[in-house]
Amino acid sequence: MQAIYNYFVYILECSDKSYYVGVKNDLEIRLEQTIMLKIQVLILFLEDQLY
Repeated sequence: MQAIYNYFVYILECSDKSYYVGVKNDLEIRLEQTIMLKIQVLILFLEDQLY
């Protein structure tokens, strides 16, 4: 019996109007990673504004 794998292809438009294409077999984990990265960038920005 063959295993069935689900993959997700996503296309994002970047701020410079270029495109980023990715493939992931666990989209939920990828979204969590993206959210955590954005939170880290926001924290660094806010820390910079305080000093």
